Amino acid sequence: MIRRNPAFATATIVIAALAAATCSNKSSSPSSPTPTTSITTPTLVSPAQGAQVSDLAQPITLAVQNATTTGSNPLTYNFEVATDSQFANRVYSKSGVTAGTSGQTSQQIDRLTAGQPYFWRARAEDLTSVVVSAWASAGFSIGAGIRFDAPAANEPLNGDRAGGARPLMRVRNSTRDASVGSVTYTFEVAETPDFQTGLVTGTANEGAGGYSGITEWRVTKDLTAKVYYWRVKGVSSAGSSPYMTATAFTPWPDEIDASQVTYLHGPSIANWPLTRTLKSATQGTPEPDMVCTYFTRQGNGDWPPVDFYGEGAELGTYVEGTQWYFAKINGKWYAVAGEWFRPGQTCKSGQLAQDIGHDATQEEPIHSWVPKPGELVGYAVSGPARNYPQMKGKDERSQIILVPWK
Repeated sequence: MIRRNPAFATATIVIAALAAATCSNKSSSPSSPTPTTSITTPTLVSPAQGAQVSDLAQPITLAVQNATTTGSNPLTYNFEVATDSQFANRVYSKSGVTAGTSGQTSQQIDRLTAGQPYFWRARAEDLTSVVVSAWASAGFSIGAGIRFDAPAANEPLNGDRAGGARPLMRVRNSTRDASVGSVTYTFEVAETPDFQTGLVTGTANEGAGGYSGITEWRVTKDLTAKVYYWRVKGVSSAGSSPYMTATAFTPWPDEIDASQVTYLHGPSIANWPLTRTLKSATQGTPEPDMVCTYFTRQGNGDWPPVDFYGEGAELGTYVEGTQWYFAKINGKWYAVAGEWFRPGQTCKSGQLAQDIGHDATQEEPIHSWVPKPGELVGYAVSGPARNYPQMKGKDERSQIILVPWK
């Protein structure tokens, strides 16, 4: 946000003393020939003389209307920012900036200290002919500092795998001053850390997803199982926060097609939203008869506990979700809603090879299924899915992963 500051209304535009009004020869040698090329002074565009720039508009971009030259060589531009009108105390300088093709040339500068005045200037240069234009200069100020921190990655963290081909991205909301006002978040996902390749973007209102202090957004196109990068910034009517640190992750899509599975003793979960990442599933450890599932946001109340057959009030028995088992039998995948788990519970016992299918359902062919060592068994977790929908919780799930049976 940029406003005119009356304090600068009578300020004089500073132009460096030059021998000619529109051109200068960089050489001070008396024997140097007088240049035949002349360059007009560029016109300052932004920030204008006397502008007051909000701290949240940083980093600002300096812009000039391009100069003209009587010569044939391309022009470049030199930009400087200082705390004094004589430019003895420069805080930023950049030379050799290529002329813009739209009639203007711009240069984004470093963040400046808030709450003080500055001066900036620019000139055009023909370095081949050793000719420069006059400086054009103006004063502006940066308003008082405003806190608007970058959001912080919540999930996935750097190096994590993220469940699904279109994973959920979650950030912790920005810490900020009240003057910032309401905030939306801009999410970016790309194939390279410079965010120049394969960019997917989206926005979400603060609090999207319904979790306190968290904002989430789901990627809007299918990603493959390779490394991607994501970053987020907060945006308000007053300006933007910095981006959070770019974070690497790898999508982890379903390892079998959930829509081609026959579901037994439970609903089809093929179209349930993937809101959890199943980080690992183990069998035979820490006890020989145990299957353990480890997933994100486990036991934090996001999947509300469901009363277990009316035992909640009397015995305090509640369940958070269900372990799913997937078996390929005669070339076809079957799934069964297997064991319940309580809030925060990871491991279920009684899951030896001869028990896992037999105890899960009376329906064939899972009831008679006995996995063999080395056989790929699928695992997933979901909201409560046995005795469904009578004991229905949140219809959400993790991705399906395959793990060799021990």
